[in-house]
Amino acid sequence: MRVALAGLLAFALAAHSADAVKPLEIKITARRFTFTPNEITVPKGQKVRLLLTALDVNHGFAMDAFKIRTKIEAGAEDPTVVEITPDKEGEYEFYCAVFCGGGHGGMKGKLIVK
Repeated sequence: MRVALAGLLAFALAAHSADAVKPLEIKITARRFTFTPNEITVPKGQKVRLLLTALDVNHGFAMDAFKIRTKIEAGAEDPTVVEITPDKEGEYEFYCAVFCGGGHGGMKGKLIVK
C-alpha cells in the first residue's frame, strides 16, 4: 500500500512540475528580407517555443548550433513551431534557409542566451 501511495505521489508531483515549467513563446515573422524580431534574448536553460510565420513568400528557418532547419509556409493557417532549450550562454545565428529573392543572403537574426 505504501509503495502504491508513494508512486501516486511521485506521479502527481511530476505532473504538477511539468505544468509549472511552460516554455517561453516567441513569435517571429519572416518577410523579404528580414525576421521580426531579428534579435531574441532568452535565459540559459529556459525552454523556448518559436512560433514562425511567413508574411509574403515561403521562407526557411535554420539555426545550425541547434541543428534546426525547417520551412515556413506563406499563408499557413498555423505557425511553424520550433522548440529548443539552450543550455550554453552565447550568441547563435539564425537565417532563412529557403531562397526568397535578391536580399536572401542578409536575412539573418541572433539568439542571445544569458
